[in-house]
Amino acid sequence: MCRKVFGAILLVLICFNSNAQTKHKITFDDGTVKMFTMIYDDPYELPKLTVGLGLMNLSGTNLAYTTFGPTMEYRFTSKFMVDMTSFISYRAHSLDNERIVDRSEEDFNRFADLTINTHYHLLARTKMKDKKVAIDMEGSSGVSTVYVAKFPRVKGRFLDLDLGYNLMSLPVMEEIHSYQTEGNTDDITYHLVNGITHNFNIGLSYNSAESYKMDTDGKVRRVMVSRRLYYYRVIGLAHSYDVITDDESTSDYRSKELDAVPDGLIEFNKMGWRSGYQTTAYFTNANLALTITFEIGKIPSIEQLNFIGESGGENNYLLHFGFCLRYAIGG
Repeated sequence: MCRKVFGAILLVLICFNSNAQTKHKITFDDGTVKMFTMIYDDPYELPKLTVGLGLMNLSGTNLAYTTFGPTMEYRFTSKFMVDMTSFISYRAHSLDNERIVDRSEEDFNRFADLTINTHYHLLARTKMKDKKVAIDMEGSSGVSTVYVAKFPRVKGRFLDLDLGYNLMSLPVMEEIHSYQTEGNTDDITYHLVNGITHNFNIGLSYNSAESYKMDTDGKVRRVMVSRRLYYYRVIGLAHSYDVITDDESTSDYRSKELDAVPDGLIEFNKMGWRSGYQTTAYFTNANLALTITFEIGKIPSIEQLNFIGESGGENNYLLHFGFCLRYAIGG
């Protein structure tokens, strides 16, 4: 059981200075008196380097992967930082197509996604606003009492220019049906597998940050929270793939690999986008943080030309959702 007790801050706190380490006295509704000192309240007070390990679930049309991999974030200055994420699937592929699913997994690359992004503050603003903060917590006989006070807090808001590089490996890029192309009478299906795309990211992100450290009657608490909302345009720079053919007129569903699909069947759509939300919260008084990421996007992809029926490019819409544990190194 938990109950909250709210306190009234003395008039002296109207002139609260977030940088001054001055003791302040708070009297709560139940008569309890607490003394606290704000050691710092600065949204720029964030770790210089963090490393982590993440787990990401990725899904799209006819594909689904569970991936894992390392992450890293490094702040060169208060305005400029770089982050890296790298995910790889623990299985080579997950396909609905029975004609090629029985091939050996060694024939397919694993799904992989490597992204390196830079972030530079175009606009930065700090704002002081009254917020409720847990000053202290006491517990006995199964009952916890949380002492909450409202006082001025500093929050940082930033608009960043984001530039980056992305490498994506897809076990299956697309399935092309020649008989569904205008003017083509062949009855052959081309499976584009082991696709690799090299992409350039450019976009904006809006992020907010809070970081403070306080001492309440000798108990020190540190809190760090950051949030990021972003949108990138993704430009395909280069791509490659292998081809497996299915000839519907024969029983051979695993014929030889070709260097390319015949001219006039496909094109590489270079444009895509990625948009997402990410929040990171550090455990109290610890260098360990939990990051949660949600992302949707459309990646550069192979699409069928002069298609009869529904449009191609069915595997280029992706949904990401994942968790990451980060460890802070350095202040």
